[in-house]
Amino acid sequence: MMPPMSAPSPAGIRVSRLTGWLLAWLCGFVGPFQALATNTLDTLPPKQLAFLEAAARGRFSGRWNEAGSNELTALRLKAEAYQRQIATNHLVGGLIVSKRYSDTNRTSLVSYEELELSAALTGFHLAALSYWFSVDLKPAALDLIRENLTGLENLTAVSGKPGYIAAFAGPASDPAFKTAYSTLGGEDPARPGFGKRAFPGSNGQVWIGGTSQDTYSAVVLGLSSVYKRIRDQKIRLRASNLVEVIIRRLDEDQWRIRDGQGHETFVQPHLQLAILRTGASVNPDSYNKRYESAFPAAMAYPPQAAPKYGNAGHAMFALANLVTLSRLETNETRSLSLQGRITQIWRQSGADINPWIAAAYVNAFDHAPNDTLATATLQGVLQLYPSPPRWQRSTTLLRTNHPTLTANQASWSRDSLLVHDRVASPFAWTDSPRALPLRPQAPIVHSGVDYLLCFWMARDAGVIPHESAPRLIRTYANPRSNAPRATNTALPLPPTSSATSTNKPRSRVINP
Repeated sequence: MMPPMSAPSPAGIRVSRLTGWLLAWLCGFVGPFQALATNTLDTLPPKQLAFLEAAARGRFSGRWNEAGSNELTALRLKAEAYQRQIATNHLVGGLIVSKRYSDTNRTSLVSYEELELSAALTGFHLAALSYWFSVDLKPAALDLIRENLTGLENLTAVSGKPGYIAAFAGPASDPAFKTAYSTLGGEDPARPGFGKRAFPGSNGQVWIGGTSQDTYSAVVLGLSSVYKRIRDQKIRLRASNLVEVIIRRLDEDQWRIRDGQGHETFVQPHLQLAILRTGASVNPDSYNKRYESAFPAAMAYPPQAAPKYGNAGHAMFALANLVTLSRLETNETRSLSLQGRITQIWRQSGADINPWIAAAYVNAFDHAPNDTLATATLQGVLQLYPSPPRWQRSTTLLRTNHPTLTANQASWSRDSLLVHDRVASPFAWTDSPRALPLRPQAPIVHSGVDYLLCFWMARDAGVIPHESAPRLIRTYANPRSNAPRATNTALPLPPTSSATSTNKPRSRVINP
């Protein structure tokens, strides 16, 4: 006979319950972390990877299977991880920066990096946050939008030329900033301690001048996205005020970007049109007629596609102008014209496997076109995008053994390189996909804004739905058999962006 079992003591019961609760709490994380571990290794199944590699050579091979729930979960978790990293490590005065450390353990911060792109990245971040909020209605997105707006408000005031967008501004006493601004643009012998692009500004700050058109394109995209997608009246008022002060400055400077320190550049027609279109949305009485009058002349210029073997940066920033125009336009004829422009760029650049172009394309329509290559580019390339932190490390180019050629006095990969075969940069989609690595390996960590913008635009378009949303999983054969329509002809509604989303399909009508 077995001896009778003694009753557990009250202390033992408490320990047992505590253990059970702890196990239950941990098990609640198994699903997400298991998905992250098995699907966010920044790799793709062999057949999907082969599909993208063939597309990068201008060919199509096999089939593309849409991302399933595990892959979609992994993409979302990666976006959330990047957003946390930005909030805790890449915002300085509300502005996006890259950071150089003494080592990849982040033992000590050495300097801020890529400051000439800070305002532009902040504009792209604003756009990403606006899409994020329109999809998920997260209050955290509004808090970050307010922080970004504060940074841009400072940039338009710090130089003493209200409305001029400085590239970056921060306290002169900030050691990491001082390391950067003391040499930016080359040391200025007449001003010890300042680079040629750094200037003292208001409230003990230093600001970075020489702002390019690219910065204005990205900032206007961000402000227009906030105004269109965010219903908070105080936030919309701040965005509209920034738009109007920028326009007043450009009017005063005869539509040239002048920093007052000898740097000047002309505002090209599509950028001017995007700025006026945004002005017509926030203040139609003042700017709508100007926009309508400027439209025909600006549209006489062809859309700017990136050269196959050359600098792609300006063309990718210029695409932001067309995105701004297409999402704000209310006239059907003009809307179709803008959709045609974006479609033309996508058709010319499909072999670039560029998620930014694909995101611009699928968002140009009220309902995303059923385009195989755009879906594969957004779902597949973003899966390959490395998880945070995004260190500027050497790539796996040597093992990929891509054939090269010489063009424009430089060496290039003959075919497009996928993102995991390229050196990290602040906004990966502005680098030519055929450029061989030119950036050295360095303990510089980038923000991941490039991932967030494409991810949330794709989520909004339904190309990357929420993993728990009901959807039809499609298997694509030859992408050319699924040619998208270049009009607003009704297509099947995209799936809802989240399982509990109450967002209605996007409308062309905006609130002036």
